[in-house]
Amino acid sequence: MYNDGDYVAALRHFRLSASGGCRKSTSGLIEHCFDDGLLHHANLAETLQNFYRARAEMMSEDRDQFIKHLKMIGEYEEEYEC
Repeated sequence: MYNDGDYVAALRHFRLSASGGCRKSTSGLIEHCFDDGLLHHANLAETLQNFYRARAEMMSEDRDQFIKHLKMIGEYEEEYEC
């Protein structure tokens, strides 16, 4: 979306998925939208607060053990961490 010039849609997508805890979208939001002046500081701060809240809700010992197991057997993919 961003590369196609649809900056508004890309901004909405980045904010929504970053608020859901997706690390890649947070990076994209900062690199593309904030650095290019499409996103105000207050909106970035709000999105980052939502990001950290969502990441905290996803944390569990079982999930961490499963990811550790996947890494040990070589089947881990970075997308699992989003």
